[in-house]
Amino acid sequence: MTTVDEWTDIYLDDEGNFREALDGDVQLVSGDDAILQDIQHELETVKGSYPFDREYGLLLVQYLQRENTKMAREELIQDIKERLRQHSSIDPGSVVVQVERWTMREIVISASFRLLTAKLEDPRSALKLLITVDGVRLIRS
Repeated sequence: MTTVDEWTDIYLDDEGNFREALDGDVQLVSGDDAILQDIQHELETVKGSYPFDREYGLLLVQYLQRENTKMAREELIQDIKERLRQHSSIDPGSVVVQVERWTMREIVISASFRLLTAKLEDPRSALKLLITVDGVRLIRS
């Protein structure tokens, strides 16, 4: 089993490009920051588009074509909750998802959760993602 301290990935900028280290190599990210980047990337990825895992990602764009109904909101919230709860580093009982705004051009969703590695007394342990169909942004509490 991989521990959070061993979780390392290539550091990506907000557009998904590799960040360059001072020595010219790619910059790495590890620990909680690598886990959060992984969660963010999975939520941004269109399900079926990742060649190594067809189940990776979500189909958030399909909701833009739907009317803002109670059923559509509940389905969207459930899709995001399920994906977050499946992540091995998230406390499944801590996941909260809300639709903040839904128009024909944009859907804004907030999702908060606690990493299993976080200390409960740490005020930064509760994390919030702001999700739009255009991308996912991490907001640290």
